[in-house]
Amino acid sequence: MLANAVTSEKDAIAKLRKYAAPAGAAALEHKYDGQRAQLHGSDGALRIFSRKNDDMTDKYPDVARAARAACAQTFVVDAEIVPVSAAANPLAFQALGARKRVGVTEANVEQAVRLVLFDLLWLGDADVTALPLSERRAKLRAAFGEPSAAVAYAASTDVDLAADDAPLEEAVTAALLESVDAGCEGLMLKRLDAPYEYSLGSKRSDAWVKLKKDYVDALGDSLDLVVIGGWQGQGRKSKWVSPILVATRDPETEALGSVCRVMSGFTDVFYKDFTVRALGAEIGADAPAGDEPVLLRDAPAPGVDTGERCLFWFEPRLVWEIRGADLSISPTHRAAVGLVHESRGISLRFPRFIRERPDKTVEMACTPGELAAKYRDQNQGQGGGAGPRAAERDDGGADG
Repeated sequence: MLANAVTSEKDAIAKLRKYAAPAGAAALEHKYDGQRAQLHGSDGALRIFSRKNDDMTDKYPDVARAARAACAQTFVVDAEIVPVSAAANPLAFQALGARKRVGVTEANVEQAVRLVLFDLLWLGDADVTALPLSERRAKLRAAFGEPSAAVAYAASTDVDLAADDAPLEEAVTAALLESVDAGCEGLMLKRLDAPYEYSLGSKRSDAWVKLKKDYVDALGDSLDLVVIGGWQGQGRKSKWVSPILVATRDPETEALGSVCRVMSGFTDVFYKDFTVRALGAEIGADAPAGDEPVLLRDAPAPGVDTGERCLFWFEPRLVWEIRGADLSISPTHRAAVGLVHESRGISLRFPRFIRERPDKTVEMACTPGELAAKYRDQNQGQGGGAGPRAAERDDGGADG
């Protein structure tokens, strides 16, 4: 089963909704940069096949042993064989080049790998391809049990395709950025109510779409933006500030027009450090004794211009280097309002934190004029003028 490629979260959602009515739930699944493989296990034996049906069993004896040990039943699974570092972090596909095609034994493996399972085609004496993905996935986990260092499941979160566009697009954006941060090559979006549809020839299923990280890395230049606000994180980030709102600065009016929320590119150590600097302590923790200055304000700083409603507002003192996919017109963000669109600003899609810029003051941050110029250059490079293109791309950006 192969996926159709899309170039935006909006396109991904539209295609999945169109697949079948009513629009149900979808899985947002990490797209791993490894070797696509089907594993066929039966009567104690196991064979591994590539997408072209080449037998790869001799290349991956460690994978065969681990899969057979994890499940004693007869099975056919769809999976990715992912190269990993000594610290068990995913590596690029090219790292698999260190593996010999033949003569590999578990004693002379030159590149460690992990088997990442994501679908089930056969179990016991039954073909399960006609079952919806939600059921196939449940049977897969029941058959293979708890994940291990050798055999794991594709990281995934589920969303409701019937949800409103803005929060749904934001969930897709967050999942894509989380996948890229984890060392993966993008995101797979899959209808949970769809059967396993074999791809014959060039045919690809509309129940699966892929959004690759090339889209995140498309913007050549980075932007130096001012930190102005944030929210409380969710899940493991609940004790930290995440996402974080950043802005341009107008040197004439000192207005701080919001550009985007940033929720990618941060390490946990950085999240903790920033939260303590911003709030005085991690969320829910007691602040230490003393009068250490913090960034927290009771209200937006003078000059802040945004349609966002932050939980926390900060003194505009920090400048961060941010890179993203592309620039779009936004009804929520107010950076460069009036310079490209009479009433809307410019937003950065798929923003990613690169580094803090202690060498730059707020007065040296990206200006609205510079942002508008980048927007025009981007659209001229895509073959359209600033005016018509602004109307076409009036999609609110990743956050709007």
